[in-house]
Parts: sequence; C-alpha cells; structure tokens
Amino acid sequence: SGHPESASQPLPRILTHWPLMLRPGDIVKLDASPDVVRESFNGIGFVWNDMMVPMCGQDFTVLDAPGDYSDYLHRRLPEDVVALASPDGSQDNTWFFSTSVVQKLQSAKEHTEITKYAIAMGKAIAGVVRFAFEDFLQGFCQVVFLVKKWHTISSSSKAFTFASISTGIFLSLLAPLKECAMARIIMAKATAQRPSIQRYMCVDTAGSNIPGSTDISPFFSQDDPMQTTIERNMYIMEYMQGKGYTTKHASLCHQVLLASSAVFWASMIALTFSVRPACGGWQPGLRYVVFLSVTCVDLVVQAWVVLHSKLGYYLVVFKPWKLFMGVVLTILGHFDTFGDVCFASMVQNCEDITDVTIRESYFHFKFWKAGEAFDGYRSFTLPCSLADLSFFALVVGVFALQALPGWSLLLAKA
Repeated sequence: SGHPESASQPLPRILTHWPLMLRPGDIVKLDASPDVVRESFNGIGFVWNDMMVPMCGQDFTVLDAPGDYSDYLHRRLPEDVVALASPDGSQDNTWFFSTSVVQKLQSAKEHTEITKYAIAMGKAIAGVVRFAFEDFLQGFCQVVFLVKKWHTISSSSKAFTFASISTGIFLSLLAPLKECAMARIIMAKATAQRPSIQRYMCVDTAGSNIPGSTDISPFFSQDDPMQTTIERNMYIMEYMQGKGYTTKHASLCHQVLLASSAVFWASMIALTFSVRPACGGWQPGLRYVVFLSVTCVDLVVQAWVVLHSKLGYYLVVFKPWKLFMGVVLTILGHFDTFGDVCFASMVQNCEDITDVTIRESYFHFKFWKAGEAFDGYRSFTLPCSLADLSFFALVVGVFALQALPGWSLLLAKA
C-alpha cells in the first residue's frame, strides 16, 4: 500500500547526528508542503510531476533506497535520492524524491538501538562527572592520608589504600572510554542488520519431530527457551522487557537482579557506619567476608541472567575470554566501591586532619608556593577536615552518581 498504517514515530531530534539511512521496506513520511518538495527537485536530476502533490504529508514504503540498485533505473540510486511507491498505492511505477524532504519513521529495532546509544552516551558523561566527584576527590583524600600518616600506619593499610587508588583511576578512565566506544559501535551498526550469531551455533530442529508423527516434540514447544529466546538475537535489555520466551520468567530475572543490586548497596551502606577499623589499622576480616559474599552472589546472578540470552550462550561457548573480562571488571568495580567505603569509614576514626606538610625539595612547581613555608617544608591547609571531605566524596560520587543512576536504569529495565 502507498499509505501504510504504522505505529512508528519520527526519530527523536535529541540525536541530531543519528544516521538517516534508508532500506527497502522502511516507512517514511514525505514533507507536507508541495512547494518544499517541488523545490527539492532542483539538483537531484529528476523532474517534478504534479501527480506527486497528493503524496505530500503521507507515509510510504521505500521501494529503492539511496545507494541500492534501482529496478527502474537499472543502476544504483544517488545517495540523496529515494524511490517511493506510486500515489495510487501500487508499485507499478517508482517515484523519486530528495532525501531532504523525507522523514524516516522509527522502527522497533531503531528505537532499541537509539535507546542503547543514548544510555551509552549517558553512562560516558556520568563516568566523567563521577570521576571528578568520586575517583579524583577520593583519590586526593587517600593521597593526603598516606602523606600525613606514612610513618604511623600499617603496611596492610598502605597496600589497601594504594590498591583502592589504582583501581579507582583505572576504572574511571576505562568506563567513559568503553561507553564512548560502545556508542560509536552502535551508531556504526545502526544502518546494518544486527550481526547474526547463527553461523556459530546450530540447533537441530529437524530432529525435533517425533518419528511417524507430524507433531513437534514437547522439547521444542512454543514456550521453550531454545525455540524462542535462544533462537533469537535476544539482548539482556530486551529480555528484561518481557520479549523472551515467557514474560513471567523475565520478570523473575529482573526481580533477582534488583535484589542482588539492593543487597550489594545495602551492605556497602552498612559497612560505612559499622565495623570501622582503627585509624590506619587493619580492615576487619568481617568486611572482607561481606564483600566477597555479596560479590560472588552478584556474579552468579548476572551469569544466570546472561545465560537466558543467545548472546550470553555465545559468550560462554565461543568467547569465554570476554566473559572472563566481564567478571574481572565486575570484581574491580565492586572493589572500587568497597575501597572507598572502607577508607571513608576508617578515616572517621582519625583525629581531624586539616593540613598536610610536604618537604619542599620534593616539588619545584610554582603551584606549591601557595603553602606556608618553614624549615624546608610547606604546609597546605584543606578546606575542611579530611574525614568530611572523604565522606562527601563517598556520598556524592558513589551513592548519588553511581548507586542511584544504576538502580534507576535497572529498575526501568534499561
């Protein structure tokens, strides 16, 4: 039909650089103004026809896309020309328009890809903001603490603090870069079909028929995950939205993920105010037990949910190193939070640290001249106590800019 019914909506303008690529079968809306459409014919090499007036403002199916082979022209269309159906709804004739007067309507796949792109870019921006309020500020507090207490704290406390600083810096740099790269990959694939994993896997449905019967074996029933979820390129976000083999089971997976996340963050909040170590002392063993327990539970839950998708099965069987990287990054991310919690709670038991003294010979930059000099040392005064500064970085950086956004995205199944 020349005027197909469609529940699609125009692509959102928040992504102004999202590529406008058309394929045969896409639904487009032609500009409603005949004058604008007529003017667009200047320079595309095609002639305006008054029969095109009824087409303005209507939805049409693309017959030949820019760059694709045109049956009518027997050659590829120019990159700025699209071929639509005849005004009478038939496909006997092909009508050509400039892509500048065509607005592509959003398909379900594009909506999913745009959502993934927006989330990836949002995570990248949030990662940069979180770096300023958590990793940089908390790292500064930890460095000040090491300089101030270097000769009085235990070796284990030094090692733990160094591990926390290095992990925070590594992840703070890796996360935004990873999300930016993911956004670029999503945009690059927006114009192509989702890469098929079928060539790597084979499900023998031919053997599912019961010998001597036309009925399908119950093992391959319509509600079976092998035939529905695993047979599709199902991604976790789509599965959580109830597009898997059963909505009930997808809801259960979502609830389990929410529970696992809630247990982790609740345990981190509890450790912030309880079982605090002495200033510069050993971290109590109970803290490590809690951290390892909630991390292992979270890893098991995530692996269980991932295996419900074809992508997860593909990673386990054919790309285990990617799965291993995911496990390592999950552990490091949990340890980053755990390290910040442990430091912020430990420094609360120290006397007020409001300044730090550094031997002047260690630094030769003019920046350090701001400190007060005496006997070859320079003393720098903090804007507030180190305990308050560290606790502020923990609340804002970890809980406000990490826990709440992550929980919100998980709750929204995004």
